[in-house]
Amino acid sequence: MSASLAIPPLPPGTKPLANQVAGHKYGEGKTKLGCLQHEDGTVLKPVQGPPRGQREMDFYTTAFHENCSNKTLLNLRQFIPKFSGIVQCSDNPNVSYLKLENLMHRLSKPSVLDIKMGQRTYDPEAPPEKIALEVAKFPPVLKLGYQLSGMQVFDPELNKTVKYDKYYCKKLFEDTMVTQGLGKFFLIDKGMRKDVLKVVVDKLKELESWFLEQRIYAFYASSILIVYEGEVRHKPDCTTAVKADQTRSEKNRENTLRSNSPLKENGTEDTNRSIDSLHIVNGDVGAKFPSKVNDDCEHPLVEIRMIDFTHVFPSQEEDSNYLFGLQNLIKHFQFLLDMPS
Repeated sequence: MSASLAIPPLPPGTKPLANQVAGHKYGEGKTKLGCLQHEDGTVLKPVQGPPRGQREMDFYTTAFHENCSNKTLLNLRQFIPKFSGIVQCSDNPNVSYLKLENLMHRLSKPSVLDIKMGQRTYDPEAPPEKIALEVAKFPPVLKLGYQLSGMQVFDPELNKTVKYDKYYCKKLFEDTMVTQGLGKFFLIDKGMRKDVLKVVVDKLKELESWFLEQRIYAFYASSILIVYEGEVRHKPDCTTAVKADQTRSEKNRENTLRSNSPLKENGTEDTNRSIDSLHIVNGDVGAKFPSKVNDDCEHPLVEIRMIDFTHVFPSQEEDSNYLFGLQNLIKHFQFLLDMPS
């Protein structure tokens, strides 16, 4: 085996990302690189080679720039993982990582769904052979506008996590996607997690509103990641406390984004500061992330973020490609929500 195929060393304080349902995994593929989880509660995502890696870095650094005053970009932040900068490991300086929020850090039994969005998953620079490959991968995407890349669901009755890989997802069609695909994620055969579904529909409608207004980007082959706590807790209802907690969280998040934003005006900061031999290249590796779930109330813990931005392009038009899939997704989730219990 050639040296280029060797599994790269893990940066200190990291391990392969648990509960990853799609995408490149550590130790697999050509580069053997994959997403890692750091002990500080963040995810390290390897920066891909140019031009894809550069596009994703530019996307995050623009959206989270300290001096950003664009209202559309500021509103976008709530829909994407919090970005804390670009880091490098001294043991493998040729690899850079995006330091991102770990949506599963607070969950004990995470259910995870990765949905690739858009009728068209190839970008404007794709050669003919790439276009043909993408079109052939999943023909139903032309009518659905989205496709499932993988998922895992915690089943409380079995007390185990059930996984559905990309091969299962590729066998879904227009007539089975809702019940055998999306429905499986919400335990359609075991009572349906409508509490989670309601939150998902509401959050996706907020994302839809953002897309209806934005004229900055066109997103290709980007995904929506939906995560919820699969372990069912039986606690007293305390809606008021939940709303207050959510309000505080949002205010803290916004204050963090504004006052402790990762990027300075010149685009660099503290290039020699280290955390366990991980050196900051661009950003704030000292950003704090939530580490504990509020167990005082019975309410679903649900997180939704857009992810994967290696094929994001500037645009001054409505992103109808993404919107078509998003609106269909909302309609299909609403169908599940309206099903008799």
